[in-house]
Amino acid sequence: MTTPLSSFSGLVSGIDTRTLVDQIVAAESRPLQLAQQQINAVTQRRQAFTQFRSLVGALRDAAATVAEGRGFDQVTVGSSVVIGSRNTILATATAGVAQPGTYQVAVSRLARVQKLQTTGVADPNTALGAASAGTFTINGRSVTVEATDTLRTLRDKLNAANTGTDRSRVSAALLTVGPGDVRLVLTSEQTGATGATLAQTAGTPLRGLGLFDTNDALRSQAMLQAGENASFTIDGQPFSRAGNTIGDAIEGVTLVLTGEDAGSTVQLRLERDTATPRGDIQRFVDAYNNLAAFIRQQDTVTNGRRPPLSDDGAVGAFARRLPQFVLGALRGAAPETDALADIGITVDREGKLSVEAARLTTALAERRDATRRLFGATASATGAGLSVSSTGAAVQSGAFAVAITRAASAGAVTSSGFGGTYDAGATPDTLRIEDNANRRTIDVALATGMTTADIAQAINSAAGAAGLRIDATDVGGELRLAHRDLGAQSGVVAELVAGAGDGAAELFATRAISLGWDVAGTIGGQAATGRGDVLVVNDGGGRTLAGLSIRYTGTATGSIGTVDLALGAGARVQRGLDLDLDPDAGTIATRDGQLERRLEALEERVDTLEDRLQRRRTALLRQFAELETGLARLRRQTAGVTSLLQVRANQQGNS
Repeated sequence: MTTPLSSFSGLVSGIDTRTLVDQIVAAESRPLQLAQQQINAVTQRRQAFTQFRSLVGALRDAAATVAEGRGFDQVTVGSSVVIGSRNTILATATAGVAQPGTYQVAVSRLARVQKLQTTGVADPNTALGAASAGTFTINGRSVTVEATDTLRTLRDKLNAANTGTDRSRVSAALLTVGPGDVRLVLTSEQTGATGATLAQTAGTPLRGLGLFDTNDALRSQAMLQAGENASFTIDGQPFSRAGNTIGDAIEGVTLVLTGEDAGSTVQLRLERDTATPRGDIQRFVDAYNNLAAFIRQQDTVTNGRRPPLSDDGAVGAFARRLPQFVLGALRGAAPETDALADIGITVDREGKLSVEAARLTTALAERRDATRRLFGATASATGAGLSVSSTGAAVQSGAFAVAITRAASAGAVTSSGFGGTYDAGATPDTLRIEDNANRRTIDVALATGMTTADIAQAINSAAGAAGLRIDATDVGGELRLAHRDLGAQSGVVAELVAGAGDGAAELFATRAISLGWDVAGTIGGQAATGRGDVLVVNDGGGRTLAGLSIRYTGTATGSIGTVDLALGAGARVQRGLDLDLDPDAGTIATRDGQLERRLEALEERVDTLEDRLQRRRTALLRQFAELETGLARLRRQTAGVTSLLQVRANQQGNS
């Protein structure tokens, strides 16, 4: 099929219509180009903001580490031989428990496992016979020996008893001493003098095996290796333990006895670790400097070009707040240690922190607790019965008054007119008591002649066994039932459920119930919710104090005291950045969301403009194609008319 001439650009008109259309579309694509430039700018801004958010997160994590202060609790452990030539111990320390000190340790004997052996047999596959048949227990696990059992099948039975959740903890193996002398060896898994406990329960199988003598006592020949306790001294004080891992001698220190040498003494040294907290502090300083350097870069114009976040309000706010987080003085601290500069951390004119290693090391060695407070959160309370339960996640430094409108109380019921001696009457009586907190109940039988003290004793015994947190006491001959816990959930219910009403002196003939009260009041003037004796500022009470909680065990109401919170640099940075990094309402999430929405809007605009330009191109091409078609038709008509005129002219000339 021949393609019409009009389908080719400008073949009829002589005009390059496709180029003309491209030029028209290009002239009308300026808004599209601007939108694409804006997309590039927002994309660069968002990429830079992602880097910014990562640096903020790194600083927050480093701040949390120094604020938590675990590094300040670390204790290093060293050991050296001071007498003899052999180091016989390994030691580790638990942070926050172990304390600095030196100890002299000498190990004279390691703990050993017990090993028992049967008498030898010529062939471990030969039946043991009737003399060994019967049942015995090994560490409480029962093993039955059949007359047809061999030493090998008995080994398998013993090892089967050493499986499961209640295993015997004794393994069995065959030992070939020599030709015709094969023995069964029992090895206790636990070191110590106690060893394995054997007992015959049917027959005399342990005699037949050569483990017991005729008096059913362990034969000396059966003892291949006696179980022994470890023997050692610490600073001359003798110790004996069943194992070689000792965790209950020096508080916070685990000793592992690795050898025995009565002539060797090892000096154990526990010292405060300065390397770990120094490293945590350095990482905090580095993270701060990395973020501060990035913020400075965003405010630096290079070759006339401004960085992507040069005019970003969120970044600018950080530039103003960061120094306040770090350089502020610690509330209530002694003047000589109330700022980071006092321990060798200073800031230069560009806002960069630097650490003077020698001063920091000295501070950690001589003023460790004060240095720790410079980074962490310290809470205290003044007022009888008042203590701080939690400082919340976002609360900043300050003093917050505590006002109590109702003190917490526990549920309690007391009999009235009892008289001190019980009279059940004709029908035996049963007193039912319920703990409203856990819904557990007890039934206590009451008999005629029981005194109030007798009844209280019976109730306390039953309540303790059943898990009720209720105490019964004799108060002037009357029975008082009181919950141990404070709060609305700590209720007491008491009633006679059998035999009520036919005795002269009975208890709680009608149902008696008493619920406690939760504490109520305010902290720092903000509404708080009580649960038991704990009062917590409501989440809706304002982000500044949300989560701050106190415990109040007193009975007075009104203004009862003050909570004081002092935040060091690490805690200030952590709490401040936690707010910024909040995924729902934080400034960083909000700003990132704005950039994301802006980018989405621009991308939608680009799609719209591209679609509009494509439709414009199609329309122009159609219009020019129609023009070419019209010109082609006109040219054909013109040629036809010209040809007709020429024919007529020729005809007239011939006539």
